[in-house]
Amino acid sequence: MPQIFVLDLATRAVRQITGEGRNEDPTWAPDGRHLAFVSSRSGTRQLWIVDLETGRMRPIVTTGGARLPAWSPRRTFSSEAG
Repeated sequence: MPQIFVLDLATRAVRQITGEGRNEDPTWAPDGRHLAFVSSRSGTRQLWIVDLETGRMRPIVTTGGARLPAWSPRRTFSSEAG
């Protein structure tokens, strides 16, 4: 089954992120802390997110059929009226 790993370029240490089911299509959040991916760990393809600092993993979309997750561009707002 496909799994997701992260490579630390400085130390060359490899860390396995997932372990249950088929895990595919990882995508980094703009903050660099979160990773979204598709997992079949529940029996259907669902969208999951993991916080790489805490290791907390949770489903985002629980209906089946998720694929190819993508993050929206980060929006910035000006405090000045204009």
